[in-house]
Amino acid sequence: MARIRTIKPEFWLDEDLSELSCEAHMFAAALLNHCDDEGYFKANPKLLHAQIFALRELDGSVTELVQNLEKLNYLSCFVGTDGKKYGHVTNFNKHQAINKPTASKIKGLKPLPSNSRSATEQLPLGKEQGKEQGKEVKENKQKNKINFDYSTWGEVPDPSILKDWHAMRLKLKAAPSQTAINRLAGQIQLAKQNGYSVNDVLSECVLRGWKGFKFEWLQNSFSQQLQQEHSDQNDISWAQGVEI
Repeated sequence: MARIRTIKPEFWLDEDLSELSCEAHMFAAALLNHCDDEGYFKANPKLLHAQIFALRELDGSVTELVQNLEKLNYLSCFVGTDGKKYGHVTNFNKHQAINKPTASKIKGLKPLPSNSRSATEQLPLGKEQGKEQGKEVKENKQKNKINFDYSTWGEVPDPSILKDWHAMRLKLKAAPSQTAINRLAGQIQLAKQNGYSVNDVLSECVLRGWKGFKFEWLQNSFSQQLQQEHSDQNDISWAQGVEI
């Protein structure tokens, strides 16, 4: 059953969601109506289409919309212990403040990691258990690591600068995505045509805290820097009594 929910104004200014299609952005908002009070919902594509897009024909499919939002970590999906598909809006409590919430019935259907073990299987004790858990965490991180393609930029940036750029975007709650990387390509190529390298662009983004990038921002930034340097030089020359 759909619920009355609120949407914060900044939801529509989220850069990562805005890089998706209008349908995906609207779908992300609509899910807030269809989640229970802990952010869980039934993820059967046919059911979601009937609930959200009953009067619309989609360009793609609900499955594709779910996958796109899952890549952005907006939601996660799982198969419940009853064999049905369910989803959960990540950080649901940051999106919604529920007054007197009702406990989720779906949450109890989410399988736990321990369920994958047999009842008679015993965990190693002491250090061996810690090593196994550490190995599982490491393997999961390697599985979840995404190798992005920067070929549209024309060159691969310096690894340390690239790392700082990704860290800056994460700090500003802009999750790394291939869509965001591809979207910067046109502006980066324009900067390169005017003598700036990819490293120049990313370094300036990190310095200025820019989640996105437009070449005109880089022009304005360097123009302001030159004007400031010229002004400082004038001040020094005036103090020394030098005519310029």
